[in-house]
Amino acid sequence: MALTMTECKANLYDSLEKEGQSIKHFILTADEKTIKSRIANDTDRMKDLSLDWLKDNLSFLDKNFPTAIRIKTDYRNKDDIVEEMLKEIATKEN
Repeated sequence: MALTMTECKANLYDSLEKEGQSIKHFILTADEKTIKSRIANDTDRMKDLSLDWLKDNLSFLDKNFPTAIRIKTDYRNKDDIVEEMLKEIATKEN
């Protein structure tokens, strides 16, 4: 399941939020062109299906998680992205 599925949002995210759990929700994102390129180069993915669902998935994330911390990953390495996430985790809630 992914957070772009209503069932996962309800069973995982909404459930934790309802219990009063503190959640720092990160969405790793990139320009649509970059995402499409990553899908095309991924050997473990159903490419056609992933491309077909891309716009719907991006729309779902925008609609259902407006307060998530979005981190752009274009032209960045994993270490840089992790460092940004760790800094966000270390900060107090707004």
